[in-house]
Amino acid sequence: MEIQKKKKNRNSHFIYANELTKKPSTNYENAFGNFDLIKNSALNYQSEVKSKEIILLNTQTQDIMAIPYITRFDSNYIANLKKKARFLVRNYPEGKGIFMTLTLDPKNFNSLNEAYKLLRKRVHWLISYLKKVNGRDAVHIRKDGPRVRGFSGHYITVIEHQLNGMPHAHIILFGAKWVNAKWLRNLWEKKWGMGTFVNLKPIFDKHGLISYLSKYITKQYGDSLILSWALNARVMTVGVYLIRLIDYLRHPKRWLSTEFYGDLVVKHKIASVWQYLGSAPIGYVRTYADALTFFGT
Repeated sequence: MEIQKKKKNRNSHFIYANELTKKPSTNYENAFGNFDLIKNSALNYQSEVKSKEIILLNTQTQDIMAIPYITRFDSNYIANLKKKARFLVRNYPEGKGIFMTLTLDPKNFNSLNEAYKLLRKRVHWLISYLKKVNGRDAVHIRKDGPRVRGFSGHYITVIEHQLNGMPHAHIILFGAKWVNAKWLRNLWEKKWGMGTFVNLKPIFDKHGLISYLSKYITKQYGDSLILSWALNARVMTVGVYLIRLIDYLRHPKRWLSTEFYGDLVVKHKIASVWQYLGSAPIGYVRTYADALTFFGT
């Protein structure tokens, strides 16, 4: 008999909190009036998962592995993000870049979820566009000049929530020497109608990059972390090639074959033999027979 892989069904407390983020309101304070209910759902969620663990199956040997059910509310979550950011910056070839902050005008949105999704969409488009036009001169773009110079295409984004619950983005553009501030503000404020605050700050060394990242990752404790959970939002987003670089630097023996993407060597990861089965009460599943009974065939 074979074990049927269990679907990753969403927790009921998360589903309720996520629906609250979509609830429209004309008052944007207190996460559009829903923060207290969202916080209560987050506390119930944390209480429930404390009694569970994640069950993995070795597809070659049929061994069972039980690992802790770790969530973003775990005491080490923020510390591990900061550690990951420091590791990345210290091992990255360049130690300079531009630190960019993009905020939203809450009056332009009807719900927290709407604000977050559009922020994520616009940030993704902006970074993709800056990658595309990096280094081109005014002749190839438009009369108002180039958009960016020196941007390597690698980036880290941290989403933070203000006291009223509104999300905003902090972005590091690695290697960037200059961004056309006039063009960016016109795009963000007038063309897209996202917000009225755009800030650009050049960073000249790795210490500065680490300091800025650590500062805004640390701010994710408490209410901001609860809102990111309800939105199913990543606290920190790293460009895909940087993720691969981090893992390769940590575990080079896991990776096979080499391809070149500009100045970055990317390896293809060896497929894992461990299959996710689902979550179970602590101590309930320890053998293949236990897994058959609990997860079904």
